Amino acid sequence: MISAFRIRLPQHGRGHLAWPAPAKRAWKHQTFINNHQFASYHRWQDLGLDDWHNGQDVDMNGVKLDAAGRLKRYTGSKMFSPARVIKKQLPKQFGIRSAPKRILNQNHETDERDLRVLLRYAADAWASKPLREHISNLEVLGPPRFVCLEAKKMTREELPIKFHVGVSIFDTGLLGPLQNGKMDPEKAVTSQHYLVHDPMFHPFRDRDFLYGSPKTVTDAEIAEKLRKLSSPPNILVTYGPKREHRALKKLGLDLTNTYIFDISNMALSLLDIPYAIPLHWLLQRLEIPFDPELLHVAGNDAHFALQAMLMMVALDAEKHPERRKVPAWVPTFKAIANAKLPDWDYETHMWTPAWFREQEDRLRQHRDVEHRIAEERYQEKKARRHHEELLLGNEDAKRDSKREKARAEYLESWRSTGGVAWV
Repeated sequence: MISAFRIRLPQHGRGHLAWPAPAKRAWKHQTFINNHQFASYHRWQDLGLDDWHNGQDVDMNGVKLDAAGRLKRYTGSKMFSPARVIKKQLPKQFGIRSAPKRILNQNHETDERDLRVLLRYAADAWASKPLREHISNLEVLGPPRFVCLEAKKMTREELPIKFHVGVSIFDTGLLGPLQNGKMDPEKAVTSQHYLVHDPMFHPFRDRDFLYGSPKTVTDAEIAEKLRKLSSPPNILVTYGPKREHRALKKLGLDLTNTYIFDISNMALSLLDIPYAIPLHWLLQRLEIPFDPELLHVAGNDAHFALQAMLMMVALDAEKHPERRKVPAWVPTFKAIANAKLPDWDYETHMWTPAWFREQEDRLRQHRDVEHRIAEERYQEKKARRHHEELLLGNEDAKRDSKREKARAEYLESWRSTGGVAWV
């Protein structure tokens, strides 16, 4: 006689799921628990995709799921899901590493509020805790100074690690001369392009950077410069700070506890974008003039990213005016963001005596860096070779000492037996 019901045995952590379940079918009398009722734990059987059950939604015991069971399975609940969750439990020391410590204020809502506090165009905004900690050492909160960082061309194949750093600076203290017409909006943002451990950067690539000539710097020089730029009242701005975080960490600068704005997160709320977009898409959305061929250059990207931030701040100030009055600096911010690209005439700027002198200085700096890197690698190889020779010499000395000790023991045993010692 085939039993109409069977007992579903409880699993670990699922004691409340042990109840009599109707049997679908069985091949023999219910004198014991057979393999069909409690099938082997395979992924295709757990998911109900095996040929035996004809591709139906069934649980691990072969019972077809009802609507409630399918809802539990496909909602992602691990506790109530009829399907067995296959996951190899590893010890804690062998498990997945925890995520690295995140950079502060990676939240588009706090970015939006903090910008309103810094530029004072919304009375109902309040500063976040990271911003309060960043400016806590200042006696008087003056006009903020935005510093945009961009890191590019990071290579890890050999040491030292090469990368380029772009720095763009906009000081809001210059709004007075800009509004009075005493300063050109195109010169409000100053940008620099620094080369770190890249002596093979070709001089003809200088024309890719629109706002000057790249400069070759050492680790100590760029670290000291960026350490000053990251201190208050300066406000760091990046377009996705992960690459900059890795690059500066190689220089001994940890941005983990440094206040920083992420422009890609700011665009989510200010422009009502559901996900982060690349920089050139954001520039197209804001109608900022740029050249796609000049992107992915550290100095240019830093300049364009800072222009995008100023444009988004101007648009947000128009939507949230203080006392129903748009701030006077909104047209100035828009003029800076919409500044046309600088004209670059190759025939005028290249092949001149000043250009040749500049390239000679660049090549001399590159040669000095190459010599320094070659000397460091030679000294490293020499020290490694000396260490290997010492280890080899120690092994030979141990081997000789062991051989002499064994010979002395043999001679001692030979004399103790009355033999004639020989040398």
